[in-house]
Amino acid sequence: MGVRIHLLAPAGLAIIRRMSSTRPKVPPAAEHRSLSAQRAPAPFVLSEYVRWGDIDLAGIICYGAYLRVCELAETEIFRAAGLPFSEMFQKYDIWLPRKVIHAEFEAPALLDDQLRVVTYFSHIGTTSLKINYDMMNADASLLHAAAYQVLVCVSRKGFKKMPLPDGVRLALSHYALDSEAARAEARRTYDSSASSA
Repeated sequence: MGVRIHLLAPAGLAIIRRMSSTRPKVPPAAEHRSLSAQRAPAPFVLSEYVRWGDIDLAGIICYGAYLRVCELAETEIFRAAGLPFSEMFQKYDIWLPRKVIHAEFEAPALLDDQLRVVTYFSHIGTTSLKINYDMMNADASLLHAAAYQVLVCVSRKGFKKMPLPDGVRLALSHYALDSEAARAEARRTYDSSASSA
């Protein structure tokens, strides 16, 4: 059983796919560049449930469990951008270690609550990225927690700081938004899909 992933399309339609043991086909670089240039920025939204192993003695999600959810969302936003980790690091000869991890907790999530993890890049710099995760409830009306990580581009050999490859910057640009725009798009897309159901 895989994780349901919702990719917000510019037209406001939720595209749902089931992850399986097969890896998704990654478009060729030239085709990917033309697709990125045509699409308006939108957040990547992943749907995940609060699991038994995520809760603490108080019966709410433990703060450390949010890191598991963030890691899952990070892996999937890169895959959706055509940059699966199994290929990207070798292709560009880079690593993206974390420099900063920051989280703020707004409202508790309970066992079996569905989380909509709204994921986007609020900064794509010369040598670093700021990836944001807004853990919202199922209809995107309540923010449970907001987190971000700063990833720094380094060489695989020697871990020397280096510029982000152009191919990485371009592929991720579709997901470049500020928090307000990303959250609004998540709510708009939920409202749009709920009214058509």
